Amino acid sequence: MRGPCVTLMISVALISQDDPTTPPLTYNAQNCPPKMAPSLDERSDSDADQASHQDDDDLGDSTDEPSSNHRVYSQRTLRWMRLGCILLNFMVEMFDQIIIVPQLALMEKSVCNSYYSAKLSTAALDCKAEPVQHKLATLRSWKALFECIAVLLVSIPLGAMSDRFGRKGVLLASLVASSLAVLWTIFICLNDFPTNLVWLSAVFFLFGNLSIANTTIYTMAADTSDPSNRSQYFYYLYSTFLVTELLAPAITSATMDQHILIPFIVGFAFLLFILPVLIIMPETLMVKEIYNRESRKDTRPLLATETIDARKASDETVESFKVMLGQRRIIMAMGILFIGALRPAMVSVLFQYAMTRFDWPLSQTAMMVSEIAIVNIVIFLVVLPQLVSWLSTRYSVGGQSINYTIVLGSLVILAVGALVIGSATSTAILHLGLLVFAAGYGTRVAVFSLLADWIHDKIRARTLATTQVVENLGKLCAEPLLLKAYAASLPLTGFWRGLPFFLGAGVFTVSAIGWLLQ
Repeated sequence: MRGPCVTLMISVALISQDDPTTPPLTYNAQNCPPKMAPSLDERSDSDADQASHQDDDDLGDSTDEPSSNHRVYSQRTLRWMRLGCILLNFMVEMFDQIIIVPQLALMEKSVCNSYYSAKLSTAALDCKAEPVQHKLATLRSWKALFECIAVLLVSIPLGAMSDRFGRKGVLLASLVASSLAVLWTIFICLNDFPTNLVWLSAVFFLFGNLSIANTTIYTMAADTSDPSNRSQYFYYLYSTFLVTELLAPAITSATMDQHILIPFIVGFAFLLFILPVLIIMPETLMVKEIYNRESRKDTRPLLATETIDARKASDETVESFKVMLGQRRIIMAMGILFIGALRPAMVSVLFQYAMTRFDWPLSQTAMMVSEIAIVNIVIFLVVLPQLVSWLSTRYSVGGQSINYTIVLGSLVILAVGALVIGSATSTAILHLGLLVFAAGYGTRVAVFSLLADWIHDKIRARTLATTQVVENLGKLCAEPLLLKAYAASLPLTGFWRGLPFFLGAGVFTVSAIGWLLQ
């Protein structure tokens, strides 16, 4: 347990480094563009003393305008806001990762009891029997379908609300709605209700969900980060998710042996820890720091508007979509996010695949997530950030070129890993394929970084919310498709038992070719 904690502390320490020479931000609360406070060299001695004290405060009043209209965000404040994003991401992902396997176990038990009750069987329940697993796969595929539809319906409206009213409210609503959805699933599975009623958990997703929560956190991170260092920050932020993939399965495995509900209690405890962070953390929508963007002078923003008026919000949303659809690079990036939904869907199928083909218990399948996390921690915390820094400083390679190459390489690696997993004839080969597959997780973060550079700040949340629509459209197709393919492969033997992974390998290969040619 010590290793992941040290890894998280290293990530936090690297992200929190700030530039002491950068002056604090002055923000006008009345929809006015922000401006940089004058540097210490440009002030008089008395003003410098005052500014020095002001920089030591997390928040202070501007000396140029009345304090009711302005807020000063020092580099120290921005540093703590970036750390807040890391903590939020860590706790949200811990909740999400801890409850995955317990939810699957509850649904399996409910389906198993329902199946043998209908058969009026008095024999010992064999929940690994093919009919039970087939029904479980079908139940999960429809549940995933309904949840994706709900996410599709609300992603853009919630993104617009985040741009207009703030990030924190949307994040909180998403976490509450996700909690209620999990509680509904627990309630149905622990009682004698029809198992299909778990599909109604999608209704809660109409008010927010973990996909929106994740996008909101990345939007908050983009609000507070320097565009020149945003790629590295996103890699560090993603590494906190990887730490949760390493910690959560161990927690789940240890607590499930005591009682099936204990993992849920632990998961909800992490959500409760989010509340004090949200209370203390300033609203990042208010943070519009002016960074040196010389490298972006040739990049035309999607929208040239300076402010977002409430009466024009709807029109600007439509306009932003028109401009996005007119840019090939953005369409290609959205396409990669669509295809990227295969990755988590394949991991989801992998749980049942390992149980049925290699006779693994559920607690052991959960540890596969830790294997993925170990590989990704090394890649995202060490390899990619240092590679980006080295190429950009020594060879002056642009961040967009680096991210473009990372996307291409990741797609190729995903294809190879999926092929090895599908053709595995032993647990050793399965582990090897899993490690290769895990090395290809760089697509999503690299695409997010590219989009953050291409889009205008004023429509950031809406555009990133659009990525959630695209990703969930991909999930809408990917998870049900792979689960159906898995169900179809159950009667098969040998090579064809890996059918869902062969489908994924083919899609990743075609995507890599398309990305290379664009």
